[in-house]
Amino acid sequence: MDFKQAVITCVKDKYCNFTGRAPRSEYWWFILFSLIAGVAVTIIGSLISPEVLTGLSALLWLGLLLPSLGATARRLHDSDHSGWWQLLFLVPFGGIVILIFCLIPGTPGPNRFGPNPLGDGGQGNGGYPGGGETFRYDRMPQADGGRASERFSLDK
Repeated sequence: MDFKQAVITCVKDKYCNFTGRAPRSEYWWFILFSLIAGVAVTIIGSLISPEVLTGLSALLWLGLLLPSLGATARRLHDSDHSGWWQLLFLVPFGGIVILIFCLIPGTPGPNRFGPNPLGDGGQGNGGYPGGGETFRYDRMPQADGGRASERFSLDK
């Protein structure tokens, strides 16, 4: 997902949508957009007057509050966490936990919040390289009671 598509998705298509899953690209492009909009409002408001700065900042905050909460909830859903984890923002250092949850890759394949937003890429592993593989350890005892042989294998 590119910058424009992520902003349109979060601000227009899913303005107040707290269901489903959001890939990391959608979430972080939207966060970048919010940061750029905040800097632009600060610069424009500072050039005009403090009152304009306060008004524009309040409008931006009100306009991006619900999309930000929705995008964060969907991002948390992608890593199989409830959107209610956002309440950690209200406690000291709780934002660090949310940051970590938003940085980690989503769960491969479907989870309780819906299908993988990245699709499965025809690999059966949720679109994540290496996500469909499992390691297997086999220990085979010898028939004559001798030392057992061990084998590691990778199942795809």
